[in-house]
Amino acid sequence: MAVSTKLWVAVLIVLVLAQTAASVLMPRGDTLTIASDLIQGTLLLVATAAFLPNTARSRCPTSHIRFFWILMSVGMLFWLTYQGMSWIYFEVIKRQEVPDPYLGDIVLFLHVVPMIAALAVLPHLREGERDERIRMLDFTLLLIWWVFVYVYTVIPWQTVQIDEAFYDANLKNAYMTENVAFLVALAVLAYTARGGWRHVYGQLFGAYALYASTSYVANHAILQKAYFSGSFYDIGLAISVAWMAAAPLLALRLDLSDTKPSQPVLGVWVTRLSMLALFSLIWAALHAELNPALPRPVKTFRINVSLLTMVVMGIVIFWRQRLLRAELSLFLERS
Repeated sequence: MAVSTKLWVAVLIVLVLAQTAASVLMPRGDTLTIASDLIQGTLLLVATAAFLPNTARSRCPTSHIRFFWILMSVGMLFWLTYQGMSWIYFEVIKRQEVPDPYLGDIVLFLHVVPMIAALAVLPHLREGERDERIRMLDFTLLLIWWVFVYVYTVIPWQTVQIDEAFYDANLKNAYMTENVAFLVALAVLAYTARGGWRHVYGQLFGAYALYASTSYVANHAILQKAYFSGSFYDIGLAISVAWMAAAPLLALRLDLSDTKPSQPVLGVWVTRLSMLALFSLIWAALHAELNPALPRPVKTFRINVSLLTMVVMGIVIFWRQRLLRAELSLFLERS
């Protein structure tokens, strides 16, 4: 193990032990809150920095592998931004609780989107002659759909008809759905990959499974008014973040150039999911219209959001299909 890697690991272990000691030994109060927020913020900063060396062009044999690590780094950066923007800003600097509902929760929700898009790059497969614009449109479709999910399920109870209970419940359900989607994708890729990539996917799956389960328990405690910064729930969260940081450190020691040939089945699933996402907007609009329990302002808001998103996604899909046709024409000319 290189000296730099040992230093990364040592820092992660120290931060996890510091969080454990604070949660076990310190009584509930402002001191525990400040200590816990600063430790977790530092841990996320170190974890985000751990992903960056893999984005270096010298360590990435192909551009799509480099794009994978860039997207993972962006997801970690969103996560770090949320931690600093909400918990550290409110609880450490302003010495007050994070507001509920809180507009900044969308940053936490969206931090998983670049990571899901990173998996859609399929870095363990050999790079084909794909137009980079098509990859960006795939990412755009994922981003639009997950933003729609958040706006459709959570925002109405924050702006249209404020209801803290509905807001917290819908936010928890939407976030857990997103986490499950990410874990399922990781499990599929870990099963289909080989060599170094199987280890990377496996480490990411284990780390994020621990985070998702701990986060679910912590969110339940928040609903029961039993959670506070520095509580025992934060120990599991700290371990999961440190484990996430271990995955890119492990990747630095693995040979990730041994990739498999492109698999058409995995290569077309993004297109099929894009079409499924577009059709899901129709169901969302109908569900809002036919649900008698929804207040009229919420119903109107959800229908309008569904129709607007349908138009935007339709334009992106149309442009994506146009690029695919141009790509197919090029392949035919070469053959």
